Amino acid sequence: MSLDLQDVSAGQNAMLNVAVKNLARLSSAGLLLAVFAVTTAVSSVQASSGEVPVSVELIREGVAHRPLFGISFPDDGKRGAAVGGRGTVLLTSDSGNSWSVHEVDTNLALLDVALAEDRIIVVGQMGLILVRDKDGTWIERPVDIKERLLSVDAHADGLAVAVGEFGQVRISIDGGTTWAAPDVEFSSFVDEGYDPHLYAVEITNAGRIIVAGEFGVVVISDDRGASWRLVRKGDESISALHVRSDGTGYAVGQNGIVLKTIDSGDRWERVDSGLGGNLLGVSSSPDGLVIVPGMRSMLVSTDDGATFVPVQDSDVNSNWYQQAATAGGGTFAVGHTGRILRLSVP
Repeated sequence: MSLDLQDVSAGQNAMLNVAVKNLARLSSAGLLLAVFAVTTAVSSVQASSGEVPVSVELIREGVAHRPLFGISFPDDGKRGAAVGGRGTVLLTSDSGNSWSVHEVDTNLALLDVALAEDRIIVVGQMGLILVRDKDGTWIERPVDIKERLLSVDAHADGLAVAVGEFGQVRISIDGGTTWAAPDVEFSSFVDEGYDPHLYAVEITNAGRIIVAGEFGVVVISDDRGASWRLVRKGDESISALHVRSDGTGYAVGQNGIVLKTIDSGDRWERVDSGLGGNLLGVSSSPDGLVIVPGMRSMLVSTDDGATFVPVQDSDVNSNWYQQAATAGGGTFAVGHTGRILRLSVP
Protein backbone atom coordinates (compact mmCIF):
# COMPACT_ATOMS: atom_id res chain seq x y z
CA MET A 1 0.00 0.00 0.00
CA SER A 2 1.37 3.40 -0.97
CA LEU A 3 0.35 6.31 1.24
CA ASP A 4 1.23 9.97 1.25
CA LEU A 5 3.41 10.73 4.32
CA GLN A 6 1.47 13.86 5.17
CA ASP A 7 -1.85 12.08 5.09
CA VAL A 8 -0.54 9.11 7.07
CA SER A 9 0.87 11.30 9.82
CA ALA A 10 -2.30 13.31 9.94
CA GLY A 11 -4.68 10.44 9.73
CA GLN A 12 -3.37 7.92 12.20
CA ASN A 13 -4.42 10.14 15.07
CA ALA A 14 -2.57 10.10 18.31
CA MET A 15 -0.81 6.85 17.71
CA LEU A 16 1.87 8.22 15.43
CA ASN A 17 2.54 10.88 18.03
CA VAL A 18 3.08 8.06 20.50
CA ALA A 19 5.25 5.94 18.21
CA VAL A 20 7.39 8.88 17.13
CA LYS A 21 7.59 11.30 20.04
CA ASN A 22 5.86 14.60 19.36
CA LEU A 23 5.33 13.79 15.66
CA ALA A 24 1.83 15.15 15.16
CA ARG A 25 -0.39 15.55 12.16
CA LEU A 26 1.51 17.17 9.31
CA SER A 27 0.19 19.53 6.67
CA SER A 28 -2.29 18.56 4.00
CA ALA A 29 -2.45 21.02 1.12
CA GLY A 30 -5.02 21.76 -1.55
CA LEU A 31 -8.61 22.92 -1.88
CA LEU A 32 -11.83 21.08 -2.48
CA LEU A 33 -12.41 21.31 -6.20
CA ALA A 34 -15.88 19.85 -6.60
CA VAL A 35 -19.18 19.36 -4.85
CA PHE A 36 -20.80 15.97 -5.25
CA ALA A 37 -22.97 13.48 -3.43
CA VAL A 38 -22.59 9.73 -3.14
CA THR A 39 -26.13 8.43 -2.96
CA THR A 40 -25.68 4.67 -3.07
CA ALA A 41 -23.38 2.16 -1.43
CA VAL A 42 -20.44 1.27 -3.62
CA SER A 43 -19.92 -2.23 -2.28
CA SER A 44 -21.04 -4.49 0.49
CA VAL A 45 -19.39 -7.55 2.00
CA GLN A 46 -20.14 -9.84 4.89
CA ALA A 47 -17.10 -10.00 7.17
CA SER A 48 -16.83 -12.88 9.59
CA SER A 49 -15.71 -11.74 13.03
CA GLY A 50 -15.21 -14.88 15.11
CA GLU A 51 -18.74 -15.83 16.09
CA VAL A 52 -20.06 -12.35 15.32
CA PRO A 53 -21.04 -11.74 11.68
CA VAL A 54 -20.40 -8.09 10.87
CA SER A 55 -21.74 -6.39 7.77
CA VAL A 56 -19.09 -4.01 6.37
CA GLU A 57 -20.60 -1.74 3.73
CA LEU A 58 -18.60 0.80 1.74
CA ILE A 59 -20.76 3.93 1.66
CA ARG A 60 -18.26 6.34 0.14
CA GLU A 61 -14.99 5.96 -1.76
CA GLY A 62 -12.75 9.03 -1.82
CA VAL A 63 -9.30 9.71 -3.26
CA ALA A 64 -5.86 8.72 -2.05
CA HIS A 65 -4.70 12.02 -0.60
CA ARG A 66 -7.90 13.15 1.10
CA PRO A 67 -8.36 10.82 4.05
CA LEU A 68 -11.08 11.42 6.61
CA PHE A 69 -10.13 11.96 10.24
CA GLY A 70 -13.36 12.79 12.08
CA ILE A 71 -17.08 11.99 12.01
CA SER A 72 -19.97 13.06 14.21
CA PHE A 73 -23.72 12.66 14.51
CA PRO A 74 -25.92 14.53 17.01
CA ASP A 75 -28.58 12.75 19.02
CA ASP A 76 -31.18 12.80 16.23
CA GLY A 77 -28.97 10.44 14.20
CA LYS A 78 -29.97 11.98 10.87
CA ARG A 79 -27.64 14.93 10.43
CA GLY A 80 -23.94 14.21 10.41
CA ALA A 81 -20.57 15.52 9.28
CA ALA A 82 -17.16 14.10 8.43
CA VAL A 83 -13.90 16.00 7.92
CA GLY A 84 -10.43 15.29 6.66
CA GLY A 85 -7.36 16.20 4.67
CA ARG A 86 -7.04 19.28 2.50
CA GLY A 87 -10.11 21.02 3.88
CA THR A 88 -12.55 18.19 3.24
CA VAL A 89 -16.01 18.59 4.77
CA LEU A 90 -18.81 16.08 4.09
CA LEU A 91 -22.39 16.47 5.28
CA THR A 92 -25.32 14.06 5.46
CA SER A 93 -28.97 14.60 6.30
CA ASP A 94 -30.21 11.03 5.82
CA SER A 95 -28.44 9.09 8.59
CA GLY A 96 -25.28 8.59 6.57
CA ASN A 97 -26.77 7.01 3.47
CA SER A 98 -25.47 9.80 1.24
CA TRP A 99 -22.81 12.47 1.71
CA SER A 100 -22.21 15.78 -0.06
CA VAL A 101 -18.94 17.73 -0.18
CA HIS A 102 -18.98 21.31 1.13
CA GLU A 103 -16.22 23.79 0.39
CA VAL A 104 -14.45 25.66 3.17
CA ASP A 105 -11.78 28.29 2.73
CA THR A 106 -8.73 26.46 4.04
CA ASN A 107 -5.87 24.29 2.82
CA LEU A 108 -5.34 22.76 6.24
CA ALA A 109 -6.22 19.27 7.41
CA LEU A 110 -9.45 19.21 9.40
CA LEU A 111 -9.00 16.75 12.25
CA ASP A 112 -12.33 16.54 14.07
CA VAL A 113 -15.92 17.76 13.97
CA ALA A 114 -18.84 18.17 16.37
CA LEU A 115 -22.52 18.99 15.83
CA ALA A 116 -24.91 20.56 18.31
CA GLU A 117 -28.25 22.18 17.56
CA ASP A 118 -27.82 24.16 14.31
CA ARG A 119 -24.04 24.51 14.50
CA ILE A 120 -21.12 22.52 13.20
CA ILE A 121 -17.69 23.04 14.77
CA VAL A 122 -14.52 21.85 13.02
CA VAL A 123 -10.95 21.90 14.36
CA GLY A 124 -7.63 21.25 12.70
CA GLN A 125 -4.06 22.26 12.07
CA MET A 126 -2.57 25.56 13.26
CA GLY A 127 -5.23 25.93 15.96
CA LEU A 128 -7.94 26.23 13.32
CA ILE A 129 -11.55 26.46 14.49
CA LEU A 130 -14.34 26.80 11.92
CA VAL A 131 -18.00 27.21 12.86
CA ARG A 132 -20.97 26.81 10.53
CA ASP A 133 -24.20 28.49 11.60
CA LYS A 134 -27.68 27.46 10.56
CA ASP A 135 -27.53 29.83 7.58
CA GLY A 136 -24.72 27.70 6.12
CA THR A 137 -21.93 30.27 6.50
CA TRP A 138 -18.53 29.03 7.66
CA ILE A 139 -16.63 31.44 9.92
CA GLU A 140 -13.11 31.01 11.26
CA ARG A 141 -13.04 31.77 14.98
CA PRO A 142 -9.77 33.25 16.28
CA VAL A 143 -7.76 31.48 18.97
CA ASP A 144 -4.30 32.45 20.17
CA ILE A 145 -2.52 29.18 19.39
CA LYS A 146 -0.75 27.49 16.50
CA GLU A 147 -0.75 23.94 17.89
CA ARG A 148 -2.95 21.38 16.18
CA LEU A 149 -6.38 20.90 17.70
CA LEU A 150 -7.08 17.18 17.55
CA SER A 151 -10.55 16.72 19.02
CA VAL A 152 -13.72 18.73 19.64
CA ASP A 153 -17.12 18.12 21.20
CA ALA A 154 -20.19 20.29 21.65
CA HIS A 155 -23.27 20.33 23.86
CA ALA A 156 -26.74 21.58 23.05
CA ASP A 157 -26.52 24.24 25.79
CA GLY A 158 -23.70 26.05 23.96
CA LEU A 159 -20.73 24.44 25.71
CA ALA A 160 -17.97 23.35 23.33
CA VAL A 161 -14.45 22.11 24.07
CA ALA A 162 -11.45 21.65 21.75
CA VAL A 163 -8.20 19.95 22.78
CA GLY A 164 -4.87 19.34 21.11
CA GLU A 165 -1.12 19.26 21.23
CA PHE A 166 0.93 20.15 24.31
CA GLY A 167 -2.01 20.39 26.68
CA GLN A 168 -3.94 22.94 24.67
CA VAL A 169 -7.60 23.33 25.66
CA ARG A 170 -10.08 25.93 24.47
CA ILE A 171 -13.62 26.27 25.81
CA SER A 172 -16.65 28.07 24.39
CA ILE A 173 -19.91 28.70 26.22
CA ASP A 174 -21.69 30.36 23.30
CA GLY A 175 -21.77 27.59 20.73
CA GLY A 176 -18.31 28.24 19.33
CA THR A 177 -18.48 31.99 18.73
CA THR A 178 -15.80 32.85 21.30
CA TRP A 179 -13.13 30.65 22.89
CA ALA A 180 -10.96 30.93 25.99
CA ALA A 181 -8.28 28.87 27.71
CA PRO A 182 -9.17 27.38 31.10
CA ASP A 183 -6.94 28.07 34.09
CA VAL A 184 -5.30 24.65 34.23
CA GLU A 185 -1.81 23.23 33.66
CA PHE A 186 -2.13 19.71 32.33
CA SER A 187 1.56 19.15 33.01
CA SER A 188 0.63 18.95 36.70
CA PHE A 189 -1.25 15.72 36.00
CA VAL A 190 1.76 13.75 34.71
CA ASP A 191 4.94 12.75 36.54
CA GLU A 192 7.12 13.69 33.58
CA GLY A 193 6.12 17.34 33.91
CA TYR A 194 5.39 17.66 30.19
CA ASP A 195 2.30 19.21 28.69
CA PRO A 196 0.69 16.02 27.36
CA HIS A 197 -0.88 15.85 23.94
CA LEU A 198 -4.64 15.69 24.43
CA TYR A 199 -6.22 13.44 21.83
CA ALA A 200 -9.88 13.15 22.85
CA VAL A 201 -12.64 15.16 24.48
CA GLU A 202 -16.21 14.18 25.31
CA ILE A 203 -19.02 16.27 26.80
CA THR A 204 -21.65 14.08 28.43
CA ASN A 205 -25.36 14.83 28.30
CA ALA A 206 -25.07 16.17 31.85
CA GLY A 207 -22.36 18.61 30.76
CA ARG A 208 -19.33 16.80 32.22
CA ILE A 209 -16.13 17.40 30.25
CA ILE A 210 -13.84 14.36 29.90
CA VAL A 211 -10.39 14.84 28.34
CA ALA A 212 -7.91 12.04 27.58
CA GLY A 213 -4.55 11.72 25.93
CA GLU A 214 -0.86 11.07 26.30
CA PHE A 215 0.47 9.15 29.33
CA GLY A 216 -2.98 7.60 29.65
CA VAL A 217 -4.40 10.65 31.40
CA VAL A 218 -8.14 11.05 31.89
CA VAL A 219 -9.16 14.39 33.38
CA ILE A 220 -12.67 15.55 34.27
CA SER A 221 -14.39 18.90 34.80
CA ASP A 222 -17.92 19.16 36.19
CA ASP A 223 -18.08 22.96 36.18
CA ARG A 224 -17.55 23.88 32.52
CA GLY A 225 -13.77 23.96 32.84
CA ALA A 226 -13.41 26.02 36.02
CA SER A 227 -11.76 23.13 37.88
CA TRP A 228 -10.28 19.79 36.85
CA ARG A 229 -9.44 16.49 38.52
CA LEU A 230 -7.30 13.59 37.37
CA VAL A 231 -9.15 10.27 37.48
CA ARG A 232 -6.61 8.08 35.69
CA LYS A 233 -3.13 7.90 34.19
CA GLY A 234 -1.06 5.02 32.85
CA ASP A 235 1.51 3.87 30.33
CA GLU A 236 -0.49 3.71 27.09
CA SER A 237 -1.78 6.88 25.52
CA ILE A 238 -5.50 7.17 24.91
CA SER A 239 -6.55 8.27 21.44
CA ALA A 240 -10.37 8.23 21.58
CA LEU A 241 -13.27 7.98 23.99
CA HIS A 242 -17.05 7.81 23.93
CA VAL A 243 -19.50 7.98 26.84
CA ARG A 244 -23.21 7.26 26.39
CA SER A 245 -26.09 9.00 28.13
CA ASP A 246 -26.49 5.97 30.44
CA GLY A 247 -22.97 6.52 31.82
CA THR A 248 -21.34 3.59 30.02
CA GLY A 249 -18.30 4.54 28.01
CA TYR A 250 -15.04 3.40 26.48
CA ALA A 251 -11.56 4.79 25.97
CA VAL A 252 -9.10 3.19 23.54
CA GLY A 253 -5.56 3.72 22.35
CA GLN A 254 -2.00 2.49 22.22
CA ASN A 255 -1.10 -1.21 22.36
CA GLY A 256 -4.71 -2.33 22.12
CA ILE A 257 -5.81 -0.68 25.35
CA VAL A 258 -9.57 -0.64 25.96
CA LEU A 259 -10.96 0.95 29.13
CA LYS A 260 -14.59 0.86 30.25
CA THR A 261 -16.55 3.11 32.60
CA ILE A 262 -20.10 2.70 33.91
CA ASP A 263 -20.22 5.96 35.89
CA SER A 264 -19.60 8.61 33.20
CA GLY A 265 -15.84 8.50 33.60
CA ASP A 266 -15.19 8.56 37.35
CA ARG A 267 -13.68 5.07 37.29
CA TRP A 268 -12.15 3.10 34.44
CA GLU A 269 -11.39 -0.61 34.24
CA ARG A 270 -9.27 -2.29 31.61
CA VAL A 271 -10.98 -4.73 29.27
CA ASP A 272 -9.08 -7.45 27.43
CA SER A 273 -9.20 -6.49 23.76
CA GLY A 274 -7.05 -9.40 22.62
CA LEU A 275 -5.14 -6.99 20.39
CA GLY A 276 -1.71 -5.41 20.61
CA GLY A 277 -2.12 -2.83 17.86
CA ASN A 278 -3.12 0.81 18.03
CA LEU A 279 -6.80 1.64 18.33
CA LEU A 280 -7.90 5.02 16.99
CA GLY A 281 -11.64 5.42 17.59
CA VAL A 282 -14.63 4.03 19.45
CA SER A 283 -18.41 4.19 19.32
CA SER A 284 -21.02 2.31 21.32
CA SER A 285 -24.80 2.10 21.47
CA PRO A 286 -27.25 1.16 24.25
CA ASP A 287 -27.90 -2.24 22.66
CA GLY A 288 -24.34 -3.25 23.60
CA LEU A 289 -22.69 -2.87 20.19
CA VAL A 290 -19.18 -1.41 20.42
CA ILE A 291 -17.06 -0.67 17.33
CA VAL A 292 -13.35 0.14 17.69
CA PRO A 293 -11.42 1.02 14.49
CA GLY A 294 -7.65 1.19 14.36
CA MET A 295 -4.45 0.53 12.46
CA ARG A 296 -4.98 -2.51 10.23
CA SER A 297 -7.59 -3.81 12.63
CA MET A 298 -11.10 -3.24 13.92
CA LEU A 299 -12.79 -4.72 16.98
CA VAL A 300 -16.46 -5.39 17.63
CA SER A 301 -18.34 -6.31 20.79
CA THR A 302 -22.02 -7.20 21.00
CA ASP A 303 -22.08 -7.62 24.78
CA ASP A 304 -21.13 -4.08 25.84
CA GLY A 305 -17.43 -4.72 26.05
CA ALA A 306 -17.42 -8.05 27.88
CA THR A 307 -15.71 -9.63 24.87
CA PHE A 308 -14.17 -8.25 21.70
CA VAL A 309 -13.46 -10.02 18.43
CA PRO A 310 -11.65 -8.71 15.34
CA VAL A 311 -13.49 -7.87 12.15
CA GLN A 312 -12.16 -10.06 9.35
CA ASP A 313 -12.19 -7.86 6.26
CA SER A 314 -9.35 -7.39 3.76
CA ASP A 315 -9.67 -3.61 3.57
CA VAL A 316 -9.99 -3.15 7.33
CA ASN A 317 -7.04 -5.44 8.00
CA SER A 318 -4.67 -3.74 5.55
CA ASN A 319 -5.51 -0.05 6.05
CA TRP A 320 -6.56 2.34 8.82
CA TYR A 321 -9.85 3.73 10.04
CA GLN A 322 -9.73 6.48 12.58
CA GLN A 323 -13.06 7.43 14.07
CA ALA A 324 -16.45 5.84 14.51
CA ALA A 325 -19.88 7.30 15.23
CA THR A 326 -23.35 5.79 15.52
CA ALA A 327 -26.39 7.14 13.72
CA GLY A 328 -29.85 5.93 12.80
CA GLY A 329 -28.36 4.12 9.82
CA GLY A 330 -25.74 2.15 11.76
CA THR A 331 -22.20 2.71 12.99
CA PHE A 332 -19.90 4.55 10.60
CA ALA A 333 -16.10 4.56 10.45
CA VAL A 334 -13.92 6.96 8.45
CA GLY A 335 -10.31 6.72 7.37
CA HIS A 336 -7.91 6.17 4.51
CA THR A 337 -8.62 7.54 1.01
CA GLY A 338 -11.72 9.33 2.27
CA ARG A 339 -13.63 6.12 2.82
CA ILE A 340 -16.77 5.83 4.90
CA LEU A 341 -17.83 2.38 6.09
CA ARG A 342 -21.13 1.39 7.63
CA LEU A 343 -20.93 -1.50 10.09
CA SER A 344 -23.80 -3.47 11.50
CA VAL A 345 -24.51 -6.81 13.12
CA PRO A 346 -27.40 -8.66 11.45
